[in-house]
Amino acid sequence: MCMNPSHLRELDLSKNLIKNRGVDMLCDVLNNPRCKLKRLRLNDCGITDVTCLTQSLAENKSLKFLKELELSKNKMGDSEKQLNDLLRDSNCKLRLEEEEGYVRAGVNRVTAFFTPWAKAQKPVDFTEDESSSSDEDASEGETDELSNEVD
Repeated sequence: MCMNPSHLRELDLSKNLIKNRGVDMLCDVLNNPRCKLKRLRLNDCGITDVTCLTQSLAENKSLKFLKELELSKNKMGDSEKQLNDLLRDSNCKLRLEEEEGYVRAGVNRVTAFFTPWAKAQKPVDFTEDESSSSDEDASEGETDELSNEVD
């Protein structure tokens, strides 16, 4: 990824505790002139300072390509204001809080990232109703098997 980021358009590192050190390493990628990242998701990553990210976006062309930046569930303090000021006049949408409907209760989304076959795979949604009905079907089958064994 660091050697040739030109193919990378979307990066979701959400719920990975990359912290500030990970953001610093990510800035190296953003500083690469071949980087054309459009969507960056860093939700719930333990980030407390985005000064490096703000500087990287301000000093190179990556802000020209970046359309979405998500940083919800991070406690960034004063550096959040600097980032917000930088992105105010850009085409990049900054999300600092989860939007209603974006994370839906009762649905688990399973998606593979960073694997060659992931492009061909579609995310699979499981709702609570579907998973509970399949659990009931399985338990009914076990009950039938047990009653047959007793007879």
